[in-house]
Amino acid sequence: MSTETPLVVVVSYNADERELYGAALESAGFCVVRLSDPNEALRVAKSQQPCVVITRIKQPGHSITGIDLTHAIKSDPATETIRVVIITSLVQREYRDAATNARCDAYLVLPVLPDELLSVVKRLATQVSR
Repeated sequence: MSTETPLVVVVSYNADERELYGAALESAGFCVVRLSDPNEALRVAKSQQPCVVITRIKQPGHSITGIDLTHAIKSDPATETIRVVIITSLVQREYRDAATNARCDAYLVLPVLPDELLSVVKRLATQVSR
């Protein structure tokens, strides 16, 4: 990680989840942007270059899923180094395969405790090369 405060984007339709994970990340020294809209998360990824984006697969009411968001981030040379963590309750192999094909960096199945997520984010943030 650089000497700047590393930025993490948390995108989820669940406000409690955004707050819980966001607070844990902030207490560990990360700057956190909490969003409910994956399209906005993609705009933030392009404009602010976070070290990690955390997303749910399902994004009710939006035109893209977390897998679509992951693919968009990883297929753009300007954002491909951003690490993406998917958090989901979906355990079916097809979802894990789709996430892998989209090049997600970590796939976590709920329940995910804040400490578990923090450990994954810290590991991934140190891998980001700018």
